[in-house]
Amino acid sequence: MKNTQTISVTIPTELARSLKQLQKHKTKNCSAIVTEAVREYVLREEYEELAAFGGKKAKAASIMTKEDINKAVHRVKRSAKQTRPESI
Repeated sequence: MKNTQTISVTIPTELARSLKQLQKHKTKNCSAIVTEAVREYVLREEYEELAAFGGKKAKAASIMTKEDINKAVHRVKRSAKQTRPESI
């Protein structure tokens, strides 16, 4: 089974020129450069979604500073220690 898919995109002429220059400079083909760019874009979008979600959850829990985060982490750790069964 093929792990790649051919697609066609239209980009502005100036961006196409920049892509050609990158190909020469990086000695990579167009597909490799575009694949890397799209992968980074997708990761950045996923990160921003997670950050927004985390921000909403933190705000709802009144966690606003690094100190608040540290306090919350220590509370969870203390709670986990108290509920952990004794070692044999």
